[in-house]
Amino acid sequence: VGYWRMGETSGAITDWLNGTFPGTLHGVSSGLTTPGCAGGLVGDNNRSVAFKGDALGGITARVRIGTTPLGDSSALTLEAWMFSPTQPASAMPLFGRATGAFSASNHGYYLRVNCGGVVQFSQQGISNELTTPLSAIVANTWHHIIGTWNGSFQNIWVDATLVASRAQTTPMSTTGVTAGAD
Repeated sequence: VGYWRMGETSGAITDWLNGTFPGTLHGVSSGLTTPGCAGGLVGDNNRSVAFKGDALGGITARVRIGTTPLGDSSALTLEAWMFSPTQPASAMPLFGRATGAFSASNHGYYLRVNCGGVVQFSQQGISNELTTPLSAIVANTWHHIIGTWNGSFQNIWVDATLVASRAQTTPMSTTGVTAGAD
């Protein structure tokens, strides 16, 4: 289990839960990743990280967490606060695990927003993906997004409302973790 607030203005991203799984910012020198941005909670001085694009010259904007802290592969919860000034034109990863470029064969679990404000969540690759209706996410607004899987059901929650659910018993993948990129 890990918890990354991403409020640091530089250096490693702290695992606030137990300090065991720090993250590493990628894309800062290229301007794709900006730590220390205003957060989404009014009156909270903690900051956030802005990811400004997918890739530039092979550099991906992301926080690389490394070997997964999940341990128990019988359940999964991925949770993120996100803000985008425009609707995404392509997949906007929030949290995920992959062994290379995104494809059906190498993608594990993920939570992301795609074109039209659709939220996508999977605990085992794109063939097991749960999606929300269009416009679950609107531009220029902070959203609290949660994907859960309890070994039997997948659920997607947006701003405390259940927006998609289905039965799903496929086992979960448990390798390296990334925030802000696939």
